[in-house]
Amino acid sequence: MTRTLVLQNRLGLHARPSALIVKTLQPLKCEMHVHCAGETANARSILGLLSLAAGYGAKLTFSASGPDAPLAMEKIQRLFERNFEEAY
Repeated sequence: MTRTLVLQNRLGLHARPSALIVKTLQPLKCEMHVHCAGETANARSILGLLSLAAGYGAKLTFSASGPDAPLAMEKIQRLFERNFEEAY
């Protein structure tokens, strides 16, 4: 299962949004990776997410597999739709 989302956060995918992604995925049983500009990172790794250096307007493609993959994808999409407001 894959989904591409556009980063609308003016500050990009910095520590707070990255931590929120990791925290959101923590209780779920799935593997999730993020692809951005030719780079790939484990979505459960804050350092991996930061290494993508995704800025405003970046297209991030999330790939998930496992029993909770649909729920994980829904939760990640909600974070993007709300522009990571929970992180601030």
